[in-house]
Parts: sequence; structure tokens; C-alpha cells
Amino acid sequence: MKQSEQLAPIGMVIPVYNRAHTLPRTLDSIAAQTVMPSQIIIVDNGSTDSSKSVVSDRIAAFRQKHPEVIVKLIDESKPGACAARNRGLQEIAAPFTMFFDSDDIMFPSHVADFAKAIAENPGIEIFGRDMWLEAPDGSRRRLYCHLTGGHRTTLFHHIFRASLSTQRIVASTRLYREAGGWDEDLDGWNDFEIGVRLILARPKMMSLGGDPTVVGLSQAESITGTSFSAHPQRWEKSLWKIRQILEKSDFAPEAVRWVDGRAMVLAAQYDSESPEGSSPLSESLRSRVEALTDSPRRLRMIYRHQRRFGRLSWVVARILL
Repeated sequence: MKQSEQLAPIGMVIPVYNRAHTLPRTLDSIAAQTVMPSQIIIVDNGSTDSSKSVVSDRIAAFRQKHPEVIVKLIDESKPGACAARNRGLQEIAAPFTMFFDSDDIMFPSHVADFAKAIAENPGIEIFGRDMWLEAPDGSRRRLYCHLTGGHRTTLFHHIFRASLSTQRIVASTRLYREAGGWDEDLDGWNDFEIGVRLILARPKMMSLGGDPTVVGLSQAESITGTSFSAHPQRWEKSLWKIRQILEKSDFAPEAVRWVDGRAMVLAAQYDSESPEGSSPLSESLRSRVEALTDSPRRLRMIYRHQRRFGRLSWVVARILL
């Protein structure tokens, strides 16, 4: 078999902004794949550090080893990861697209596992799998990807557990485009928002089994960062946008209550980060949610559970909502 015939039917898009310190690790993990994507599109989003030179050096070495792979470094002047991802999406000719962040790493079988699933399951438009999330202290926890049980169940798990986060899925390029691409008005939880729109398109989906093959690194300078209360407008803007989308969907009003429940979890997370134990951000968010909902008592139970235990609030929400 020729080397070119072993390429995965996947185009990879990597947005970059001032990631010179993490890019070598990320790009080296891609270069170590046992099966290569057919395209790698790296979009620099106005970096002011040495990110572009790091990418250029890695591309030169990569092209010598894998001349069959299309690799491009392009620029996007409009600020924001969503604008960079949309620019990269324009370049993709492959039937599937993988968006990957410039501060995460993939194990050598990551692309190969998705390529195998695509070959064996024609008609599936979204493939997902579990991932590791690594804290600054090096500890890891497993984040689960639930794409089974129907669109309603998948939507619930995505709202509470971000099943369609960027690192966990490969989706049809056509599906991304028909969904409208990434919302460039959002600067946080943007994969949370586009994931809802992808699910509402009712695609066929599949979860891959086995151990995670991606490590997402939680860092203060990343979009998500390590603190919710540092940038509350990022998460709340995305939540309200999702709520508006779901109000017009076939999943309303149930799914709207799920978003309200997720907002209560966020309020509890604000409190957990406050030295006083009670944050004005939390009080504001809770009051706004309770003014909108028909289930304030149940939502307060979700808030109290998250506040006390800090985890598994999705189980409580599944029962109550």
C-alpha cells in the first residue's frame, strides 16, 4: 500500500495565538501519529511571540517526513479562536474535520482510531471519545463523551458534561458548514454552543470505546482558564445564546431547563472560588435564572448539591429536570 493511501479522511484545524511555549509539544504529538490526517491547517491569530517561527520550523521538518500531507500556515487577523477556526474550515477539503487546540496533546493512535471508525461506520457524521483533563498540578481526570441514547439524551449530557468539546470529536465537514460554523461573537465556551447546534441538526453519532487518546491541559492563559469567576461574561454569554437557540427547538421547554440547571452549577462554581464562600457573581446569576424559570426550587437543589459536593450535579439534574 502506498503511503498516501494511509491518510485519514480528516482535515485538522489548529488555531494559534501566542502559544510558542506549548506548540512544540502539540505539534510533536501530531507528527507522531500512526495514521496522518490528509490536511493540517494551522491558523495564526495575530501572535506577537515566536509562535509563527515555531510552526514554520515544525512544518519544514514535517514536510520532509510526510510529503503526502497538505500542511498550511495561514493568518487570520480577526481576533478570536472562532474566527481562526472558521478561516481554517474554509481550507478543508477532507470529508471530516478535527479541530484541535494548540496547548493539548494527542496520543499516537488518536487519528488512526477515528479513521478506523469512519471506515467501518459509513453514515455516521459525528464520532467522539473520552479525554483526559490535566490540572496544573499534573493530576488527571477523565471526561466522558456520551453520544448514544438518542439526540435528547446526547443534548442533556452535552449541556452538563460538554460531550462535544473540541478535543473529543471528529465531525463531518459538511455538517460544520451547514450548522453555520463557529459563532465569532463568543469568546468562551464556543465549542459548547456549536455542539448544541450540531446536535439540533440530528446527525448520526457514535462514541468510540477504549481509553482516551487526548490530554487537554488546563492552564490559566487558555480560553477556559482555571477560574470561572475571572471571566464570567464568557460563560454566561454562551449560556444565554444556547438558551435562546433551544427555546426555538423541538427540545423546549425541557432542554431550556437543562441550561438553567447548568447556569446554577456555574453559580456554585463562582462561590467555590470566592474567599468569602459567597460571590456576588453567583447571587446575580441565580437571581436572573430564577426570574426566567418555572422550576426555581429544583434549580436551587442543583445549586446546593454542586456547592456542597462539587461534582456529579448532572445526576441530580437528570432526576429533577
